Amino acid sequence: MISISYQIRFILLLLFLPLSIYPESSDVLNKGNILSNYGNLSDPVEPVIIWNFSAAGIDSIDQLSFLNAFSSIGFLPEQLSLHDLAAAVLNKNMLIILPNASALFLSELDVRNIILAVNNGARLFTDGNNKFTQSLNIKFSPPTQVKFIRDRSLPHVMLHWADAPSVPMIINAQDKTTRVIYSDSITGQAIGVLKTYGRGSCLVLSALFDPFSGNGYSRFPNLTNFVITEMYCRPLFQRRGVDAYFDPGYRYDIPIKKLVSIWHNWGIRAVHASAWNLYDSPSYDYNLLITEAHKQGILVYAWLEWPYVGEKFWNEHPEWREKNALLKDAKIDFLFLMDLQNPSCMKSALKDLTSLLKDDWDGIDIAEFSITGGVSNALEGPNEPKDFTGFNLETREEFKLLYGFDQVELFNKSSLHYWKKDSAGLDKFYKYRVNVNNRLLRQIVSSMDSVRTKDNRDWEFVFTVLDNSLHPEFDQLLGFDLPNTLNLAREFHAVLQVEDPASEWIRPPSRYKQLANSYSGIVGNTPFAIDINVVPLHPLGQKGFAFAQPTGAELFQQFNVADLACSRVCFYSESTIYPYDWDILPYVMASRASITFDNRQWHINTPHTVILKNAIIQEEILLDGKPWPCYGPNGIIIPIGYHALSVKKPVGKLGNIDQYLRLTGISDELISCNQSGNGIVLAYQSPARCFITLNRLPANIKVDGKPEVLKTIKANGNFIIFAPSGKHKLDLK
Repeated sequence: MISISYQIRFILLLLFLPLSIYPESSDVLNKGNILSNYGNLSDPVEPVIIWNFSAAGIDSIDQLSFLNAFSSIGFLPEQLSLHDLAAAVLNKNMLIILPNASALFLSELDVRNIILAVNNGARLFTDGNNKFTQSLNIKFSPPTQVKFIRDRSLPHVMLHWADAPSVPMIINAQDKTTRVIYSDSITGQAIGVLKTYGRGSCLVLSALFDPFSGNGYSRFPNLTNFVITEMYCRPLFQRRGVDAYFDPGYRYDIPIKKLVSIWHNWGIRAVHASAWNLYDSPSYDYNLLITEAHKQGILVYAWLEWPYVGEKFWNEHPEWREKNALLKDAKIDFLFLMDLQNPSCMKSALKDLTSLLKDDWDGIDIAEFSITGGVSNALEGPNEPKDFTGFNLETREEFKLLYGFDQVELFNKSSLHYWKKDSAGLDKFYKYRVNVNNRLLRQIVSSMDSVRTKDNRDWEFVFTVLDNSLHPEFDQLLGFDLPNTLNLAREFHAVLQVEDPASEWIRPPSRYKQLANSYSGIVGNTPFAIDINVVPLHPLGQKGFAFAQPTGAELFQQFNVADLACSRVCFYSESTIYPYDWDILPYVMASRASITFDNRQWHINTPHTVILKNAIIQEEILLDGKPWPCYGPNGIIIPIGYHALSVKKPVGKLGNIDQYLRLTGISDELISCNQSGNGIVLAYQSPARCFITLNRLPANIKVDGKPEVLKTIKANGNFIIFAPSGKHKLDLK
């Protein structure tokens, strides 16, 4: 149904107060009170796309781009066919998506009905020079070639269209009702405008939205951002569901407390913090980082890039530096490599790490472990001797005992073992490095596991590896052994996190489905995650990508594809992704949640725990027909699965709601929750410790039926319980 009935609107008024549309109410919400004021209430946005089932060619691709782009941010537009448009009731709460493929074939009645809805408050997004855009009194110039486009809403963004299409310009964009959003960088003429029309608005593009990718990022990748932030069309659900790498060196100018608060708003579940600080003085305050992150319900992992042990360690121990094929100290890219085969070096490095891990970390990420320094420079192999490692004294002595020659001879052109002559000798060196890698990785993981056991630390181990499915030569060049790493992951209950190599980053987001498929038959029951690198990567001449760095629809679909494939995603990094994309990502993370209405109930289906981001008024909330004690200032927490949400008038007054224990936040997946007297009983699942945020401190805690004393902190007016990793039931009274 396109039109929402009176009864549905009534229950919407009981449930929802969208702060995105009425920011003046946020102060009331932030106090955590149940609202009795019904003022400024509004219905949520209803997205609908006018669909031409006969569309073909670029019009068909463009139409599909609209659907995929909006679906990726949590709007699942209802497809209304051109044939059914005349009988549909269009209302003021709609976001009407009108692709050129449909706009070309509208009847005069269709045009009038759509304009009437916009006049009454609906928002519309359309593209192309057609009958409908002309009916808005928009005038177009003859087509002219366009290559560089300025995004006026994001002044630093310059889009590039490598195919340089011919596009008409909007030539009457100077009146008071019109705001230019996109313009040709050469002439300054408008290509996209936001036009106020009555109580509504129309976002009009003179060029097709995306006739190239079918996904919405080849022309105007950030338009979905604009629709959310500046047209006030916000999806109902948000989620905190992504990990992100964090390098302190890029955030030295932001106080830790402020930075952590920003991460919370961005929906970050956990940060993987570079554990070897690049700067000797002052050293980074990891303890403060962890403390503040925990107050916001964010986990913190120690991110280790062995054999890099920090620049300070390198400076203090020149005698333990790794050597390259030129017998010089091995510095590759940002890594200062140490000789972990040296027993004294390894012992000292593990001692330093043990000291670092005395802080209350939640996990350890051993990233791209390789004595070769697993970065792109190492992939040049013997062609680049300064980046070809494994020539320290211990290695040379051991290799000579095993194979009868010094590997330095591989780079002596007069030697019989010169690598271009002796391929068998080079293969022996490759295999030797793999064996060394395996041996050292086991030693490091075993050492950390001993600390975990001895100190009773509830750490999650993450092994981040570079995907070699399309590049088997990586095994030799990096000394990598996937079967061995998988065996270690199973033995030590670690997550295998896979990142695709830099050579693949320019490919479309669908590559993450291919990556997951290539590992599905290998990892078995080993937990699996995908690491997405978000950095400038698209060359200026690459067709189908309008910006050097994944942003907007491209970034959102990268997340969606990876999340659908394995349900766990980590970004590199929190600082490289643009803030205006982070602002949208909480909606993207929840985009697979759906909601429909029937028989005075909202039917919600979600594969992840999500938050219905609205204030709560003075009504009793029911989930699946039972009182629901999971809500707070951020909204209503909806657990995994299919649920029916409703409200009912309470018998008498609700009284002080804080006399009842409520779940106001959770760092991972909520399975179920029930009221039990004044307390609650909940089930959850988390690969690491789970932060359970409550409105008050429970007097008694049981974990799986047994009384336990769990670490608890007070923060931001709430109490956070550090619940154990795994799948558990908590009885809180």
